[in-house]
Amino acid sequence: MAFRINQSPAVTILERDLSLIAPNNAGTNVFIAGFTPQGPTDEVLKITTRDELEAIYGVPTNSAERYFYYSVRELLNSPASIYTFRLPYGTGSGDGFGSEHSALVYPVKSYTQGNSYDSVSSFTLNMVYDQNLAGTPLSGAAFKIQDSTGAPKTVVFSINGQTPARSGNITVPVLSTSTFAQILTAISNTIPLSAPSVTVATTAPNTFTIRLSGYVPLVETPSLSSSVLAGLDDSGDIFTISSALSTAYSTTPVLGDNLDIENGVYFLGEPVQVKLSETQYQQALEGTLFDWSSTASARTSLSNLSAIGGAGVVVLDKAQTTINSQFEGYYVGLTDNVNLDVATDFKNITGIKSTSLTANAVGLGTNTYTNIPSGTLQFNLSSSSAVSNNSISRVMANLTDYDIAGREDDDLLGLGVFKLRKSVYATESFKLDYVVDDAIVGSIDSFRTQLNPTGGSAIPFFLESQDTNSRNVEILVNPYLSNKYSDTAIGNDGLPKKKIRVLTQATVTNYNSVSAAVGAPLNIVNSAIASINTADSLYPLGVYNPVKITQKTIGNVPTKINRALESVLNDEIYDIDVVVEAGLGTIFTMASAAGTTYYDDTLYNNTIKTKLDTLRTSNDIFNDVVATDIRGSYSAVFNQFENFCNLPVNTGGRGDCIFIADPIRHILVTGRNTKVLADRNNNFQQHVYWAMRHQFELENTSYAAAYANWVQVFEEFNGDKVWIPFSAFQGAIIARSSANNYPWSAPAGFNRGLLTSSALDLAINPNQKQRDELYKINLNPVMFSASQGMVVFGQKTMQRKPSAFDRINVRRLFQALERPTKKASQFFIFEPNTEFTRNRLVIAIDPIFQFAKQNDGLYDYLIICDERNNTPQVIDNNELKVDILIKPVRTAEYITVTFTATRTDAVFDELI
Repeated sequence: MAFRINQSPAVTILERDLSLIAPNNAGTNVFIAGFTPQGPTDEVLKITTRDELEAIYGVPTNSAERYFYYSVRELLNSPASIYTFRLPYGTGSGDGFGSEHSALVYPVKSYTQGNSYDSVSSFTLNMVYDQNLAGTPLSGAAFKIQDSTGAPKTVVFSINGQTPARSGNITVPVLSTSTFAQILTAISNTIPLSAPSVTVATTAPNTFTIRLSGYVPLVETPSLSSSVLAGLDDSGDIFTISSALSTAYSTTPVLGDNLDIENGVYFLGEPVQVKLSETQYQQALEGTLFDWSSTASARTSLSNLSAIGGAGVVVLDKAQTTINSQFEGYYVGLTDNVNLDVATDFKNITGIKSTSLTANAVGLGTNTYTNIPSGTLQFNLSSSSAVSNNSISRVMANLTDYDIAGREDDDLLGLGVFKLRKSVYATESFKLDYVVDDAIVGSIDSFRTQLNPTGGSAIPFFLESQDTNSRNVEILVNPYLSNKYSDTAIGNDGLPKKKIRVLTQATVTNYNSVSAAVGAPLNIVNSAIASINTADSLYPLGVYNPVKITQKTIGNVPTKINRALESVLNDEIYDIDVVVEAGLGTIFTMASAAGTTYYDDTLYNNTIKTKLDTLRTSNDIFNDVVATDIRGSYSAVFNQFENFCNLPVNTGGRGDCIFIADPIRHILVTGRNTKVLADRNNNFQQHVYWAMRHQFELENTSYAAAYANWVQVFEEFNGDKVWIPFSAFQGAIIARSSANNYPWSAPAGFNRGLLTSSALDLAINPNQKQRDELYKINLNPVMFSASQGMVVFGQKTMQRKPSAFDRINVRRLFQALERPTKKASQFFIFEPNTEFTRNRLVIAIDPIFQFAKQNDGLYDYLIICDERNNTPQVIDNNELKVDILIKPVRTAEYITVTFTATRTDAVFDELI
């Protein structure tokens, strides 16, 4: 029963929304990666027209570029939405990537407010207990002192050998049977006291007073008379410190190098960029490159690896990105939660500092950063609050979709990774544009958590844990800032005791309106800037690499594909239905076989022929080094795509798309335009069947399908005919089939599997027996019919186990059902796990399956979401289970028509 709103007679109108409708799948989305002569690398773009394709990526100049260009052209002839990704040329991971890592090392200063701690020449420690230490309230009791060197020490008590509830520098062991005098002795034996004394009150409750001379207590609250032991079990227990002679410790604010502070502000200044080898990078991750220090290192010393331990924050270049001679590359911006007021101008980022040096450290002395001229930028760095534009500063102020400007978020840092590259739309010869590649926000407190948006227990909100999904950076926070060695720095009022501030001129300019947020006087801010500089620029993530690609080196194609697929891994941002290979397996495999750094599909010599012929055998090739090397090269490419398409629980991929693979071109076509089977000395079984069988014999998955052909198209730029991989043609067929029918309709046959008119020829035209052989090994034939034209005549996945999932229509059926089911089910997270909620969930998703049943997707289905699968134990685990049983429609692939001759006087009803 809902609570009544009105307390006197009235009519109240309320609304409840129980009309949840599962979202429909919209269109077919295809992802394709490849090489192009121009355009932004390492970036996902959506191409909708041929003009866009040529304006952004140019026209092909070699074989590898031709595969991508004409594959996209074919997809444009279909209803598909096309996501493209340009792979960079260059060795290894390609242009924009190098063999070294780098680190942006942010110097730090600490600030402790004046009068926050008091100093005394002696003090009195009073302990009052309801009982004579019979319980354990003393275990974990703590107070702080400052020794003669000024170092803070935490003293904790441990009773009966218990591990204290609080950590400390000094542990005093006592017993539950100890007298007050024995406790004093334990203290004296642990802490050398100059003149200890003890007074025991004779009246109840028991009062224990210890007078300590020569030590300075540091208490967690400004007043020395306040209790420093929170949370004692008994209400009558008191633990206080009172001073005998009190003097002010400091009447002016303190800016120093002590990073192990209880309260105060940490200031981060301009980072120093340090180059790291692969070994040093791994050592930094595992914690052996340097030792963290509680004393801040001078900014001028941060080029020394051992001094990095005195930095505040270190941002590691995870992907070995580089900055080229035109300043293209990745850059990092760091910001706090000051200057986020919508009425304040966005000026946290006022410049971009790049590098044009090859020194081990940049940003120090003569090895200074290079300022990128604002005239080369296609965008604004700062913007007025009254003007809405996507300036870098505005982006940095909106890295989260929730407000973090409050004082409860004073320990948060926001990190943005921006990719700068030549603008594809600028009219000038050279203009830099940007893309936001990472937006990371987290606390410097290693114990901070936040609500889990998908339900369940709270999740970590520590800055270091927020970079998990980043492909660009690893973030390290000094553990003395993050409280790793102590406890959370969140006070009883819910506010952080430690603030983190990135030094900017905007803070100085706006100081009158943001002083409360800064937490330090203006003179302290200016002193910090004078010491470690401002950090209100974007800084280069990656070392300088001026090498230009003069030869189109393909490099490590599997690694490049992996990075491309990581860009579209998030299924909440990108809906991907089909991923096409577009010949990348051929490019990498045959360049490796030829021993060349580039790819030319017309190159076919005796060396390549000899190596490729090792696949053209019916024998086992596991002991043939050359053959397994060729197969392994292709599998390295195939596995990247298959892992991406497979279920998250299997490979960490998406689980909602299918990969279309291509056979190696040279199995079917050699040289510029020679079909393998055009040579009468060659035969289908040996030169085509066994070669492709060995190529794919390691692959076994229902998330991929292969089509055993290549297609010839007209190359308009040189007036010639060229061969193109078939995968994009099949992607277009799937898109047309889904648009004209349904996702679960088999994309094959004369109704849905016909090729477009752009296809001029097929590399092979298999007859019935040859198609039978290909289908047995899960390769889909593509053939020419004199009456219908070129047509796909198979729809098998690459799963070898005979089941419903060895057909594409079933795999696509499940993906078409799973995606809207997942989206609809998300709205039931955090709902009461009751029969009403479970019924609502079934009602919401049932139309998805009913629609598929009514349109030849499945014969029948059953949704179970009741007490049968939601037992009390399941409910107590905060789980809600839904089991869906499906009878998928099978396609008629083998049709047998029998003609029977009968006598003239035969009765048909008797014969049937």
